[in-house]
Amino acid sequence: MSIKENTALLENNCSYWQLTDEERALVNASAPDQDKWSFNMERRDDGMWQFSMPEYKTHNELLVGGTEQIMDDIYRSISEVKPDRFSTMEVTVSRVPLEEQTTTFTKLREDSKNPGSTYWLDEVTGKQAWLCPWLKLCWDPAPELMYIHCELTS
Repeated sequence: MSIKENTALLENNCSYWQLTDEERALVNASAPDQDKWSFNMERRDDGMWQFSMPEYKTHNELLVGGTEQIMDDIYRSISEVKPDRFSTMEVTVSRVPLEEQTTTFTKLREDSKNPGSTYWLDEVTGKQAWLCPWLKLCWDPAPELMYIHCELTS
């Protein structure tokens, strides 16, 4: 695919999961190889946490499979209040240790029923998290450890 076609793909209005496998591979390839990624997380009315990275076709990507509960625990430990629909955090996820870390995720295993998905252990809460194949946009293959820092923004 040409640079022009790739640029057009990134500019169209569909989201990451609406893209074909080939288009997702192109979006993944357009992401820089960097050690850490930062994004804003917000909690929805239904208790789910979401984030967006429009430059990578990611709009309101939900955290599921236990990850949303871990984010609730992190928010509560930082703020000492239960998160609600106005709760937001700036989250940095890194494959190298950070100066300040809120928690560390240790890779447990691949999800055999959903290729590209992985199970993780949150070292602070002891809870298990499931991350979807979107993680391939950041790192492929996924690192064995992910260092996470969260800061409240509201």
